[in-house]
Amino acid sequence: MNIEPNSIYRKPQCAQGDWAVKLLKKKGVDFHDHVLDEFQERDIKDQLDVSTTPQIFLNGKRVGGYDDLARKFGEEPMEETSYIPVIAVFALSFFLAFATSSGIRGFMGFVLCLFATLKLMDLKSFETAFVRYDTITPRFPVYAKIYPFLELIAGLGFISGFASGITGLIALFAGSIGIYSVYQAIYVQKKDLNCVSIGGGSKAPLRAVSMAENIIMAVMGARLLFS
Repeated sequence: MNIEPNSIYRKPQCAQGDWAVKLLKKKGVDFHDHVLDEFQERDIKDQLDVSTTPQIFLNGKRVGGYDDLARKFGEEPMEETSYIPVIAVFALSFFLAFATSSGIRGFMGFVLCLFATLKLMDLKSFETAFVRYDTITPRFPVYAKIYPFLELIAGLGFISGFASGITGLIALFAGSIGIYSVYQAIYVQKKDLNCVSIGGGSKAPLRAVSMAENIIMAVMGARLLFS
């Protein structure tokens, strides 16, 4: 694909792409707006060796995404926050626990299984986001790959009651590390990050969801081990 000097390449119904278009128009920039289908988006990502869109070019040079464009123009980037996926996970988990009469332990198990599934749907994006705050992954990158599976194992263990000792150990370990990582990122390093519990593309703040997810794992894991 030939890259035009003043252009934006974005997928449809993308908030950041829409914001970038509005900002370019606000600044009076004459540009070509390329709305990509699934295959075109994949091609442009491969061509530019990037993992996200939109991608913006000005005067033949790649600016980057929406946040990069906003900073270039001295604007404060807009933030999109959505708790809808989180609400859906907890609501579905509640109804599943009610339907199966599995109580609070089942509810917690369904929550973790659904969170793990959302991560595994786009594992690469999850890994990219996870390494930005997790304390283990920078030293052992493989941990980002196995974390969703640990969460899934813990969730299934809570639901089934099988191998309570192993389930409890996994949940307590992963949850405790997660609590420490989120605390360090948010309260010590003052990072402004989105939550990766519902996947790498999440728009929910890290503090709001990831801390709850890890507390669930740690508390339920401790309960299994020491009850």
